[in-house]
Amino acid sequence: MNKKYLWLIMGLVPILLFWFIAGPIRQDLAYHNFADKRHFCGVPNSFDVLSNIPFIFTTLLGLFIILKKDYPRLASHNYYIIYFISVSFVGLGSGYYHWNPNSTTLIWDRGPMTVSFMTFCSLILSERGYPRLAKQIFWPLLIGGILSVIYWAATDDLRPYALVQFYPLMCLPFVLIKLKGPGTKWLWYALIFYILAKVFEHFDKQIFSILGEQLSGHSIKHLSSAVSTFMIALKLIYQEKLPVKESEIEEDFSHVS
Repeated sequence: MNKKYLWLIMGLVPILLFWFIAGPIRQDLAYHNFADKRHFCGVPNSFDVLSNIPFIFTTLLGLFIILKKDYPRLASHNYYIIYFISVSFVGLGSGYYHWNPNSTTLIWDRGPMTVSFMTFCSLILSERGYPRLAKQIFWPLLIGGILSVIYWAATDDLRPYALVQFYPLMCLPFVLIKLKGPGTKWLWYALIFYILAKVFEHFDKQIFSILGEQLSGHSIKHLSSAVSTFMIALKLIYQEKLPVKESEIEEDFSHVS
């Protein structure tokens, strides 16, 4: 069997198993009950709202770097632009959601997140030897990501959204180990900070209590996620700045051991 199709099957099998075994996953309404409810200067849930501001600065830095006239045009150039723009909207959407946390405003947080997740998948494939494959799957991934949020909003079933967020996260270590590409250490740093962000999010109330109710786990989650994006910007600064020519890329999976 062609290895390209083998990898495709290996990717689809866990998705199908998760879909049929897990059953519908409902949105826990207690999720909206965050630990830090303090108001300052007329801003409700101030720290959870304002801790999204670093997203804006990190994405502006990333856009400044990738759009510089003297920066080599990579095969993944456009993916970086879409990624940084979508993350900036994550910051805005998350701030809007935390201003008034409920399942309706949460759509504006999760929508941009799916765009950033799916764009990042194409970005990684493009940089690690498969720019044509990245182009082929970009729009299906993007549309699928957006539809996962629409499906959740319409049915209160989080399964598609969970796959969009966590499946690429689980696959990334394998990709970084198996496929060579630029700036690998910065991608590891980005992954580590994002995983830490999910840990901080889970222990929102416990961290708020440990820190003397000065800063909650969810606020730190936003900061850690912003650092993860900052690692991607640093990757652009310090990685080998060699443009990738698509004509020089091997298009099958035969070199993946």
